Amino acid sequence: MELLGYQCITVEEDSLIRKKLNHLTYLSLTKEVEDAAIELRWLHKIKLPDAIIAATAHCFGMELLTLDKHLLSVLNTI
Repeated sequence: MELLGYQCITVEEDSLIRKKLNHLTYLSLTKEVEDAAIELRWLHKIKLPDAIIAATAHCFGMELLTLDKHLLSVLNTI
């Protein structure tokens, strides 16, 4: 949603992103992720999409790759 929701995306970029995403694992939103996202929003006042992304990575023990320095600082606190 984050990648494909960008309004200025080209048809070629859309196609490339979809091909890459087809090789990734889909992780559902769980109650644990929801609770962690809510807590992150309370503690760090971050946007809901960022909180869901960070909480998902944390709850599933996965590394989150991002260039968002604020989001990285939030991840370093959990």
